[in-house]
Amino acid sequence: MFEHFNRTTGIIIALAMAVIVWTAGVIIGQEQTLIILNPDQDLTAIFSRSPKITVNLMLDYQDGRVQVFPEAPLTYGQSVFNLLNQLAQNPANQLDFSYNLNSATGQLENFSISGLTNSAGGRK
Repeated sequence: MFEHFNRTTGIIIALAMAVIVWTAGVIIGQEQTLIILNPDQDLTAIFSRSPKITVNLMLDYQDGRVQVFPEAPLTYGQSVFNLLNQLAQNPANQLDFSYNLNSATGQLENFSISGLTNSAGGRK
């Protein structure tokens, strides 16, 4: 009986060690990938699932002018709306972002970005 018990115990311990080593390899691999792709990240981004990303906004007026705004940090999963609000709050950016929120539908209506307005056809 002890012979079977020792063999079974050995198999269980071997499987548990294999799972632990595999899990550690996956975590270390993810950490290395994040560091290679973005050196500002660390292991906490894997566990929190909220890594910071840095984005730029380029506004094309379609008359030969292109305005480039500085890099802005966002949490992964935030939208362009969050980016526009963030850039508009900084007076140094000179970005005018205005909109009306339809309380019934929750949709944005009549929004403009630095004088460019939305329309049904997608043009100014």
